[in-house]
Amino acid sequence: MAGMNIHKRPAALLAAAALILAASCVEPLDLVSVLEQRIEEANYVPTGKLAVYVNGVAKEDGSSISLPGVPATATSNVSIVLANEGDGVLRLTSDPPAALGGDDAAAFALNAQPAVVLPPGAELTHSLFFKPASAGSKKATLAFANDGRSSRAFSLSLSGNAGSTPAPAMELSLAGIAVGRGSTRDFPKTIRTKTSASLEFQIRNGGTAILGGCSVGVSGADASAFSVTQSPAATVAAGASTSFRLAFSPAAARFHSAIVTVNSDDPNYPQYSFNVSGEGTEWHGIAVLDSSGDVGAGTSLGAAGSIVSLAYVDTTSQSLKIKRSSDGSLSWSSAYSPDPGAGAVAPSLVLAGADVYVAYKAGADLRVVKGSGGIAWAMPDVVDTSVTSLAGDAALAWDGTSLLVGYGRDPYLANNDIYIAVSVNGLDWTSSRVSSTRRGIATAVGTKSGAGGLFSATSYGSRLWIDNHVTGAWISREVGTAATSGPDLVMASDTKALIVYRETPAQDVKFVARERKLNGASYDLLGSAPVTVDSGVDVGSASIACAPGGGTIYVSYYDATNKDLKLAKSTDGGAHWSLQTVDASGDVGQYSSVAEEGGNVYISYYDATNKDLKLAKSIDGGAGW
Repeated sequence: MAGMNIHKRPAALLAAAALILAASCVEPLDLVSVLEQRIEEANYVPTGKLAVYVNGVAKEDGSSISLPGVPATATSNVSIVLANEGDGVLRLTSDPPAALGGDDAAAFALNAQPAVVLPPGAELTHSLFFKPASAGSKKATLAFANDGRSSRAFSLSLSGNAGSTPAPAMELSLAGIAVGRGSTRDFPKTIRTKTSASLEFQIRNGGTAILGGCSVGVSGADASAFSVTQSPAATVAAGASTSFRLAFSPAAARFHSAIVTVNSDDPNYPQYSFNVSGEGTEWHGIAVLDSSGDVGAGTSLGAAGSIVSLAYVDTTSQSLKIKRSSDGSLSWSSAYSPDPGAGAVAPSLVLAGADVYVAYKAGADLRVVKGSGGIAWAMPDVVDTSVTSLAGDAALAWDGTSLLVGYGRDPYLANNDIYIAVSVNGLDWTSSRVSSTRRGIATAVGTKSGAGGLFSATSYGSRLWIDNHVTGAWISREVGTAATSGPDLVMASDTKALIVYRETPAQDVKFVARERKLNGASYDLLGSAPVTVDSGVDVGSASIACAPGGGTIYVSYYDATNKDLKLAKSTDGGAHWSLQTVDASGDVGQYSSVAEEGGNVYISYYDATNKDLKLAKSIDGGAGW
């Protein structure tokens, strides 16, 4: 009840409060909320909003009105309507309500002064006259000071040409709304290097002579982002119209602005300028990256800065394929096959500085191939010759100085344990066992430079095992009580691993985090119980990524029940998850791989309906695609 200031509440509301408390079970604190809401409603003051129309065209504050030119002592006029489009009473606050100003104010007049008070929805129709006493160009202002919601000093610039010779008068509008000098028109957000739908502007000659010399120019620092795609007619007859079009083609993902100048022989405004603006964005959406056969099985994705690299399997040619984008997935290189026809399966890609490494299985071999700068590819290197399909997938990681690949050997061979192979150059490898007491399929490894060491996640029997290795010693801990498969792992920090996996037979997507910490006198892997990310669907394999620090986590997975690609997102370190369907266009989402870079979220996956490789990208942290 602190801070209520009950003594300041209206007496009627306090009396009502007493009656409510006496007649109901409303809690005092709930009553305070009700009272505060009623007070806020009681304090709301409806306000008016002035709108001005000239010859039926809406005018903005600062708009220009060219009245038809006439000989001296003659008269022309336009219709002017004042409307209250607000929800409260509008008052014109100046004296007189419509104030003419400027050196040539005497050349203009209203047929009558408007009423001072306009109720909501009211309209006042008047005539604005041009009645010059002498020849020449005349200019004045017409202002309607008011207490409305906006444009309280609403002003129009008036002009007219008086003389024995008729004169043109240019009027500019967009979609029927007048474009005032110095006003701004916005283009929709547009993907950089792409072109927006154009805006069509209308030029009307409101004068009594031909309007000539019509042209349009764009200037300013960002002038190159805006272009005239259709020029106006060079001349426009009195009372006639022409149009021109502007397009927006941003080269960068940022805000752009420029000045547009309409040139003509209008005697009052031969150069009529206004502003344009637009925001360039990164490419986002869903695209097919490869449709040349049955492609897209076993995708693996990596992103760093504007570099995006992708490894996948071409089932038709039994080959590993690799694609690369250097501009944030806007454009892609042709697919490259470093080991054609080798029967590659289950690729795992990692970015190591400027280089790209891909581990994959080919027959009984575990192989790694390096792309220097992601472009120049070396011959594949054989890490182990005792790996078969029964041993599951391999996984690749980079700690800043060394490559690490985790894998399981053929379970029917001797020494059929889980292994980690290490290389500093991608050519020479040293293998060591993770465990000598259990078989398993090592499908996820992760590491960062620092004291945290190497983490691996392994499905073995009816458990998920998480292992951590530092200075020659392994810590192994089992997680959960149900059978598991398909783990994936990402490092939130040097000492903390985030793991997503599938729990069977419930077919749930599960998440767990483990951190290397001192537990008494020795280190242990500590963390909370596994969290269910999604349940009630037949779930395929899942992939995990996180923003720096691990506060925001992304999990992509295949909903086999509905045959959709889904994304789960957590913003509290994995405690709670929001779910969304990213793609539901057929049987899509198998073999998904997710990566996060600078707020951009990338997901590569397989379109089983069309047998294509697809990519989805969000530029707002997974909110939209």
